[in-house]
Amino acid sequence: MGRSLLITALTLIFLLMESTNADRAANTSVINAMTYSLQYAAHDAALQIDPIEKADGYIVFRRDQARNVFEETLQRNLRLKEDMMPLPNTLLDDPVEIIFEDYVDDSSGITFPYNYVNDQYGIYKTIFGPSVIYEIRVKSPKTSKYSYDGYIYKNVIEQYPLPN
Repeated sequence: MGRSLLITALTLIFLLMESTNADRAANTSVINAMTYSLQYAAHDAALQIDPIEKADGYIVFRRDQARNVFEETLQRNLRLKEDMMPLPNTLLDDPVEIIFEDYVDDSSGITFPYNYVNDQYGIYKTIFGPSVIYEIRVKSPKTSKYSYDGYIYKNVIEQYPLPN
């Protein structure tokens, strides 16, 4: 009787550990996919500049165009629909939300290097040229009813690729 209780207890502990490992693996996969997709999307957005301003020696982002390109690249890389809902059989179950965007360029009236600070989203970085800043969040994937029920947040600051 004692052995069967011990085996049952150890089996339960093993199953809980495996469930935790499954959650960690799912979250790690989502975090990695978000990181790389966010980098690609921000890079593409940072290339959307006004050519007339560039001819005058200024880097000024076309904000609407940058946002559209950012969303399109995220959709391609994370396999999302146009409404940012994930396609079936992908890593994500819930929509990706763009919760913050900002543009620091020559129209902002600042000089570089510039200490960018956003306390609300915990973004602190010294930027050395015109940059786009985005933060996204997605609901953590659930592998069981005991899984973490929260959001995964990622932010990125991408500088316009100035020649060295």
